[in-house]
Amino acid sequence: MPKPIVEELLELVQLERIEENLFRGQSRDIGTRVVFGGQVLGQALAAAQRTVEGRVVHSMHAYFLRAGDIESPIVYEVDRSRDGKSFSSRRVVAIQHGQPIFTMASSFQVPEEGLVHQLSMPDVPSPDDLAEPEPIAPEVLANIPVKLQRWITRKGPFEFKHVYPRDELKPPKRPPFQHVWFRLSDRIGDDAAVHRTLLAYASCLLYTSDAADE
Repeated sequence: MPKPIVEELLELVQLERIEENLFRGQSRDIGTRVVFGGQVLGQALAAAQRTVEGRVVHSMHAYFLRAGDIESPIVYEVDRSRDGKSFSSRRVVAIQHGQPIFTMASSFQVPEEGLVHQLSMPDVPSPDDLAEPEPIAPEVLANIPVKLQRWITRKGPFEFKHVYPRDELKPPKRPPFQHVWFRLSDRIGDDAAVHRTLLAYASCLLYTSDAADE
């Protein structure tokens, strides 16, 4: 019997420690030709968080350098660049077959009061007021490559509702922003670090069509 999809995702981001600053992660085939970028981003953040205590990530900058091999594990090397009084800096390199495929710089801060600013909530319908997406017609699906069929039709660990209807096969021209409601499809524990890791993973799912063409 297959594992629940959320449980499978949680196991995916629980990396194996192979040395003090070295971690190994496995890959999950979700239908893309190469390793899904959100997986690498989430695992890299998980690796960095394993080297920090009492501090919360507040900044991340990542670069995808090479396509990842879905059949091979990924090694994450964490450089503990600096631990200051309030901030810690980490640099993570993801390596496969002796080459870097991804780099990430992140900063962690001791939780404390400070300046807060954010955009106002947009005027959009609530998720309960949005219709479920229409399934792709079988005759259309039959003309799509098998790998892409799996990406489009497989139920993932996150549920998404786009405010503007989305055609994955022929995306219409839209303004340079998206309004999307999304949530994990099942409840998990209260570990905030795990929640941040899954949010990093989900960030790439907002660009489904691009991810399928990596």
